[in-house]
Amino acid sequence: MYCTKCGKQIQAGQCYCPNCGTPVPVIDEDFPHDNYDVAECTPQPQRRGPWNSFARAGHILGLISIITCWIPIIGFFACATGTVGIVMASLGKRSTEDAFLRKASIGLTLSIVGMIVGIIVYALFLIFFDRSLVTGRN
Repeated sequence: MYCTKCGKQIQAGQCYCPNCGTPVPVIDEDFPHDNYDVAECTPQPQRRGPWNSFARAGHILGLISIITCWIPIIGFFACATGTVGIVMASLGKRSTEDAFLRKASIGLTLSIVGMIVGIIVYALFLIFFDRSLVTGRN
């Protein structure tokens, strides 16, 4: 049997399509085949969408941002990573699972802090590097 919505194959005895969650119509042999009824069973949990992945990506990018923000030469990299981390973590906050909500919140915080510290460290590096060029000191 195949799902009427997504077309994926469904094993016998399943009440819902494992791919899209659509109820599987049940054919009763005592009635004509055009009478369909939905089987009574508990629905499978629906897919949660990409929000968990976004939360995980925001968390990882936040960690990368906070680690790289202290390196003066690539401090601007922390800004770019932090910006993408903020977007990913913000999307991850739509997750319905508490663990991923925490990851998204931590990732958002780390991304913001990493971005701010990265800007400050990179600006200080440019100021002192420029001064040492002008004055001739090492």
